[in-house]
Amino acid sequence: MQTIPDDSRRDGRQIQNFWTETCYEGIIVKRIGDGREGCHLVKSNVPDVEYWRAVIDVADLGVWDYDLATGEKTYSEKWREIRGLTGDQALHSSDEDWLNTLHPDDVPTARRITRMINAGTAKKISYEYRERNASGGWTWYMCRGRAVQFDQDGRATRFVGIDTDVSTIRLLEADRLAAAQQLEIAVAIAEIGVWKFNIADETLIWDKRMRKIWGVPDLSYPLPRDFWEGSIHPDDSARVLADTKIGQDRKQPYDLDYRIVRQNGEVRYVRTRVTYTAEGPDGPCFIGADRDVTEDVRKADDLLTATKIAQDRLAQLLVSQRELEYLTGHDPLTGIKNRRAFEAHAAELTPDGVASKGLGVMVIDVDNLKEINDSWGHAVGDAVLKGVANVIRSELGSVGIVARLGGDEFVALLSKSRSAEALGKLAEGIVAKVGIPFHDGIPPPSISVGVSNSFDQARTVQDLIRSADRALYQAKNAGRSRVAFA
Repeated sequence: MQTIPDDSRRDGRQIQNFWTETCYEGIIVKRIGDGREGCHLVKSNVPDVEYWRAVIDVADLGVWDYDLATGEKTYSEKWREIRGLTGDQALHSSDEDWLNTLHPDDVPTARRITRMINAGTAKKISYEYRERNASGGWTWYMCRGRAVQFDQDGRATRFVGIDTDVSTIRLLEADRLAAAQQLEIAVAIAEIGVWKFNIADETLIWDKRMRKIWGVPDLSYPLPRDFWEGSIHPDDSARVLADTKIGQDRKQPYDLDYRIVRQNGEVRYVRTRVTYTAEGPDGPCFIGADRDVTEDVRKADDLLTATKIAQDRLAQLLVSQRELEYLTGHDPLTGIKNRRAFEAHAAELTPDGVASKGLGVMVIDVDNLKEINDSWGHAVGDAVLKGVANVIRSELGSVGIVARLGGDEFVALLSKSRSAEALGKLAEGIVAKVGIPFHDGIPPPSISVGVSNSFDQARTVQDLIRSADRALYQAKNAGRSRVAFA
């Protein structure tokens, strides 16, 4: 080391400064000796000094120099710059002042290392700490240093180092850590198992959740390549292996849904998502995520079963509803409309209660039904009623509505007849057809018919029924098996 006078003019007066020149591994460091803070690298006879100076500057390395013998500390302009300090801004007067600016969690480490440096026992240091910045937040610094001069007892008498602002790196690491933790939490909550298949050595590595899904003991060794294939349900094996080959050949993401058979024989449903990466730590590999969807499948099956049951019950309900609707509007014995349906139809046909001209009514009665029941039994009487109903429906159903009012009495409301004469012919045709024998040994039944109409004048339906009913009794009194007109 040599001390060289350096005459310079400052503040308009002549002063003499001294600076020392020290060579560290080919780099000459100039340190001003009047207490002015600063560290300046000056050109030496080593050709790559400027190169390394540029490297230090580009790398944003703040250089510091601590002479333990004199207690003098010098700092480079870059060191000040990364802290946002101006050239004439004073630094901390003591180590404690500096330690008070650090994050409380980092003070113990910084204090221990500072004490080691001050005691001359530190040879090489490397640690990170947070220092409060001008905005009130924290800036992360990486500090690395080493002893460069020693006394005869081997204690360090001089320490040099560099500080680097690593806040951005720390922020990225914190973001990556948070993302990794969030992903781990999501994977754990979803109970997703992760696996990796190394293509080079054909080894299959499963995490704990994968082993839980497949019912495999939690051991650390890789599973054999054929373990997965051998665990696929036989009915799904061909399809899954074919889809896997296609996905792996294309090296594109692919999905699988299939059943597996655990070692205890239990069948489980698994859903797999697979992707390929060429930059795995052990070379190209396939990475997959498996999820046990057995409960989902069972719930879906239960829902499908419940839906089918509900649909069947709904169909039965609709059938029952149609049957109920039919029963409420039809006579259970003959199958034609009942009184309720007849009255509803009449009200719909004549909303104001007045029948339009051209409306006809027939009241029909089975002759001697009581004698038939007494002589031949009610089964024959019912058969007679059904036969009469079929004839009436066949002859009059296309021109009106036919209903059984009860017992042996029927009624027809005809809205499509053309004239009173046409009504008469229809009635006479019914009487003739009913008179045809329908069973050997049993006399053919007969009917009497009363007819009324509104061709001459508008009348209510009830008036027409009453008129037709009076005409019916005329037909019966005249000897039955005939037609009478009101």
